[in-house]
Amino acid sequence: MTTKAKGPAEAATSTPSHVSTQAIGLENMETNTTPSAKRPDVSLLERATKANESASTAFAIIQICRAAAEFADDQPDYNLGRDVPANISVALKHVNDLVLDMTDVVERVLRMERA
Repeated sequence: MTTKAKGPAEAATSTPSHVSTQAIGLENMETNTTPSAKRPDVSLLERATKANESASTAFAIIQICRAAAEFADDQPDYNLGRDVPANISVALKHVNDLVLDMTDVVERVLRMERA
C-alpha cells in the first residue's frame, strides 16, 4: 500500500513517520551517573566566623528596629506610634541581649581556634 505524498505545508508541521517519540516519565530523565564530589570539612573557625557575621547582621537589624520602636513610643504625634505595641522595645531589648550573648560565645570560640 502506498502512502500519499505530503504537501510542503503538511510536511513542515507534522512529525515524520520514522521518528519515534519518547514516552514522558521518569524513566527517560537523564541522570548523572558521576559520583558527587564530597564537600571539604568546614573547620570550626570558619563556622564560627560565619556565625559571628550573621550575629553582627542580626544585631544591627535589632538595633534599627529598637531605635524605631523607641522613637514611636516617645513621639505621641507620630502616626505609626499608634500601631507599634508599647512593649515592643522591651521585647527587642531582650532579643538584643540574646544576640549579644551568642556573639560573645562565638567570639570566644574564634579566639580559642586562632590561638
